[in-house]
Amino acid sequence: MKGSDNNWFKDLVEDPQIELAVDEIAIPFKAVIVRDSNRVEKVLDKFRAKYKSMWSETYYTKRDVYVEVLV
Repeated sequence: MKGSDNNWFKDLVEDPQIELAVDEIAIPFKAVIVRDSNRVEKVLDKFRAKYKSMWSETYYTKRDVYVEVLV
């Protein structure tokens, strides 16, 4: 993952409207982009704790943003 360099992220910056779908049900939401480094690090800490041995610092090469979907 390349953080804010990912094309999907750049698309979200331009249009934060997303759709979450399960089976035939799709619900529109607005994605909230979080760039605060302290908040980003807290989310990454949760990933590290949950996925432990599967976590790879090399997979997430740029860790500068995350996206929240408020429901």
